[in-house]
Amino acid sequence: MSLSNLLGRGALRLRNLIKKSESAPASDPMQASDPGRGFEPLLHRPYDTLNAIPGRSLGETCDDAAMIARLLRAYKASIESKVAGPSAVWRMIYKTRLQPLHRILVDGDIGAVSALLRRPGDNDLFYGFENLFGDMVKSFKESSAYEMGHAKWCQDYLVRVAEAVGALRIENPERHGSSPTHGTMPTDEILAAIEEAVGCEIRFPNPYPDEFGLATKRGIASIRAIHAIYQAWRIRELVRHMPHPRVLELGAGLGRTAFYATQLGISDYTIIDLPLTALSQGYFLMRTLGEEQVALQEEHRGGAAAKVKILNPAAFLESSESYDLIVNVDSLTEMNRSTAELYWKRIEASARLFLSINHEANEFTVKELIDRSSRIASRHRHPYWVRHGYVEELVSFQR
Repeated sequence: MSLSNLLGRGALRLRNLIKKSESAPASDPMQASDPGRGFEPLLHRPYDTLNAIPGRSLGETCDDAAMIARLLRAYKASIESKVAGPSAVWRMIYKTRLQPLHRILVDGDIGAVSALLRRPGDNDLFYGFENLFGDMVKSFKESSAYEMGHAKWCQDYLVRVAEAVGALRIENPERHGSSPTHGTMPTDEILAAIEEAVGCEIRFPNPYPDEFGLATKRGIASIRAIHAIYQAWRIRELVRHMPHPRVLELGAGLGRTAFYATQLGISDYTIIDLPLTALSQGYFLMRTLGEEQVALQEEHRGGAAAKVKILNPAAFLESSESYDLIVNVDSLTEMNRSTAELYWKRIEASARLFLSINHEANEFTVKELIDRSSRIASRHRHPYWVRHGYVEELVSFQR
């Protein structure tokens, strides 16, 4: 099971695209001259129309000793629960990549734990839900072409977010004489248009070194941060007329959507995730929102004022709490079917609305879960604005 980010195994798919471009035949002059074009199938507009400037974060330092102590306590409390552990492909990833990191955390060596959290680009802590892990960082460092291709990917998706929120008119290739132009706009102008449309300043905090993406005046914009802006806006739009809405995200990657949701005014946001991912979320959100804004496992009762609560699966599956909106991005279909059905049963019982953003290339789909439900009051299905091959589904439940 993956209770991870909006992009789930996207980092693995990106790595496969890079390998494919590395092995392109010499008879393919376009690919041979610019291997960054391995990103081209992911784009919504022509590669050459994107005016992107690559960026790489330097990272930031702070006194994080108290954060790390809290995270270790929460991690050890969470691993005692055996409810809904990793399944399907995530069990393999845990055994091959993450188990050594688990041992470091259990041993409690503060120096080693600090290195994991402060420099995830040097290890595998984010493997599977972020691009910031050792192998991926190495690929970007070794090839400026890949770095540029990735930056163009980020620019393309940023334009797509601007079109989705109505900050820019959507381009129409059927119009005679028209050609794509949004991708040539300076990045900071695109961001300014998005900010005006959503009514919030957008920044890209970069607490870690070696985060590759799109250079902006507001920080390095990574591909997952750009997705998170759209997702947070979508969440805000769904609950904006509800007084004091309660939002829960099942599988939150690094917590970027939670970060932007708080910037857009959501003040009651709960994340449910596996212990290793929750550890990463806790560190990122405490670094970016402030320590007092985050409550961890076993802290949530005393942290009622915190905007974001990060809990383990048992805290959801064994609870009777209700939520105005439950969100799942690139996660339910990465679980085995029995685990997903366990979560679905709890979603039906506890949510007013449910938003899914998932692909349909695995063993089962979210649509199958929805189709079998007897509690659906309404449903909407359409392609996900930002990423090819993903579907956005919104359902309301009879109460």
